[in-house]
Amino acid sequence: CIAIMGLANSDTADIFADGTWVKGTVDGVSKYWFRFTADDSLLSAKIREVYLCPYRPPLDAALFPVTGQALAGVLPRLLIGTWRGESIVWQDAGVMEMAKIEKIIIGRTSGANSTGRQTLWLLGPDSIRYFPIGADANPVRAAWPNTNGATHAMEFSGNDFGLPGNIKSVQKIIIPGEHLQADDEFWVYWRYDLDDRWYSDGPHSAFPVEVNDLLGRGRVLHVAVQQNDASRDAIAAYFTKCVIPEGMWTDEGPLHEALGTDIESPQVV
Repeated sequence: CIAIMGLANSDTADIFADGTWVKGTVDGVSKYWFRFTADDSLLSAKIREVYLCPYRPPLDAALFPVTGQALAGVLPRLLIGTWRGESIVWQDAGVMEMAKIEKIIIGRTSGANSTGRQTLWLLGPDSIRYFPIGADANPVRAAWPNTNGATHAMEFSGNDFGLPGNIKSVQKIIIPGEHLQADDEFWVYWRYDLDDRWYSDGPHSAFPVEVNDLLGRGRVLHVAVQQNDASRDAIAAYFTKCVIPEGMWTDEGPLHEALGTDIESPQVV
């Protein structure tokens, strides 16, 4: 699974959804241009780094625009390793809303959302983020978890149903879980490998969450979820898997005409 944990809406915007991704004409050439402009004198300022990042449509441009940058792979990820025999299995614990991680420190200095005695501090050139660690790091274990105030998202691993070359359609997915409150919002998103957008269903406020007759079809199905915890609850919402019941998907064979056209840039939101 890929977790995009604790990223709140900020000044991060989807430049396609807000209409700023437009062509301009320079010297008679019409293209998408990248331009720096200064509002004031920059006598002593220096540009440290410039990134040209691929565009990916966010799960939801209105609720969680930063997931576009996260899915494009331009935000740093926090990986936590667990020994399995002689090798390490890396779990994607979260995506940090910062340009770069320059130093990582484990300390007992707590933050506003810390849940345990120890905190993993991530230091960047223009921001500082922190991540709870230790026995109480999991919000489900915490005595009084602080999960409200920011939207949380998680993307499950893609599923090709053991038939990587065939087209599939899905009639039902179920996400079992516990402790989803009536004032919470739980959204489900999905897309196939060649889709140019994410489809959505929600909001839901009780487990199990069911989505029927999923739009689209393709070779690999990707599913993501997003939760907005309205208030600080004694027990955090908890789920571990997304289930496609037996008989609730269809193998449509190697239908090349169903693969669609090449995806254009930018993709559709």
